[in-house]
Amino acid sequence: MAAPMPCPPRHKNIRLNARNYVGSGWYFLTLCTFRRALYFRSDQSARWLVGILQLGSTQQAFQVRAYCIMPDHLHLLLQGMTPNADLLRFVGVFKHKTSFAFRARTGKTLWQTSFYDHILRGNEAPADVAWYIWMNPVRAGLAEKATDYPYSGPFCSEWTASGPPLTPWSPPASNRI
Repeated sequence: MAAPMPCPPRHKNIRLNARNYVGSGWYFLTLCTFRRALYFRSDQSARWLVGILQLGSTQQAFQVRAYCIMPDHLHLLLQGMTPNADLLRFVGVFKHKTSFAFRARTGKTLWQTSFYDHILRGNEAPADVAWYIWMNPVRAGLAEKATDYPYSGPFCSEWTASGPPLTPWSPPASNRI
């Protein structure tokens, strides 16, 4: 009898306990395209993603307070709108729906397997995080002003009138994108 095949190495689970992702919290996310491919540099692809994000966030009880679709990644600031809003479920459904449609259209893999998340703490102002997201195209040289970039904004309100904070926020990990 042949020896059993060894299991492939598993990736380290970087998530907190699932209960930390349920409820009316604030969440900063970064989802990267597979192998950082520039899938969202076209207007059609970026607008397609915005449409799915708008519909999916409403269906999963999340408000998109800020988003930015860069050529190879997506930043989101989400707020759960009900006690049962489940961030991990939202991300799973969103990635599944977009991946399936993208593969059917292109034959390619859309997303990296994992994603970066950060649950905002009490001392982190959501407006500061939103401006970090909105300034991403400016930092990357894709726009002169955040409001000029066509693939970012909020879904639920106007841009914060006060403008970017004096001390910019940045994600509290070395995985900055």
